[in-house]
Amino acid sequence: GEINKSRYLKFKGRDGVSVRGKVIGKTDRRPVEDAHIRVAKKDSPNANVVTWFTKTDPLGNWSIVVPRANSLQVVCSGQVEGYDLQSVQEYQTIAEVADQVTEITVPAFEIKQLLPLSGRGLDENGKAVPGALVASTYGRWLTKDFLRFVPLGSSTKSNSNGNFTFNTNRSNWEEGFVRVEATIDGVRCGGRVRITEPVNEALEIH
Repeated sequence: GEINKSRYLKFKGRDGVSVRGKVIGKTDRRPVEDAHIRVAKKDSPNANVVTWFTKTDPLGNWSIVVPRANSLQVVCSGQVEGYDLQSVQEYQTIAEVADQVTEITVPAFEIKQLLPLSGRGLDENGKAVPGALVASTYGRWLTKDFLRFVPLGSSTKSNSNGNFTFNTNRSNWEEGFVRVEATIDGVRCGGRVRITEPVNEALEIH
């Protein structure tokens, strides 16, 4: 503190560059909120060492200021229900930074949309079960010996006709389950079906 008292420290450097873009659904062209954006120096020996992160806003827009580099790698990833953000190779672009450029807009990421899962909850007599809790999971191997079941999407409830529909948040799962639970005549009941992707028809769960 005493050594630098009444002195100014001067640093030599260059202004950063503002990078911005948008993430939209490939089919419906709607903005995708909460998608993860990763920006890294492409010319770095290891692009994962120096990395900057941000997320898209409700309008699907994102922006971030990063230190200047000759070339930047921009990757879109994350987990957003109804969209496939697991295929990282498809959602990346390279932005070249000219000497005098201070702002860059990269082309919009157009994200593949996932078909929702739908079905109907029925009791043992085939009668519709309204207001039933519907949840989905898939098996994820954390190690060769440890299997963990994680949600495929948010839980929902069946409507007055026992029908339900919900969006998944990933496309690269191999096997999962959809479970329906309800209290019928004071008795807690539940049923589930095993599903493997893709599911092209409505599920019927008793």
